[in-house]
Amino acid sequence: MGLGAGYGWVEGTGGMADDSGFAFGAAAGVSVDLTNNIAIDTGYRFRDIMISGSDTKEHQIMTGLRFSF
Repeated sequence: MGLGAGYGWVEGTGGMADDSGFAFGAAAGVSVDLTNNIAIDTGYRFRDIMISGSDTKEHQIMTGLRFSF
């Protein structure tokens, strides 16, 4: 689990101007052991840059396998 804050920017495309401002994000995840050496990881991440106009919210779901030797 994690939280963060900082500064972010958006590069304009299609006639939109570049913009920047305060940014924040949050993340959480879980890992489940399938065997002694293999685990499946799943996580969610959210990010937003607080600027007027365009929607800069980002939602991501990530899944992966982890192997240990």
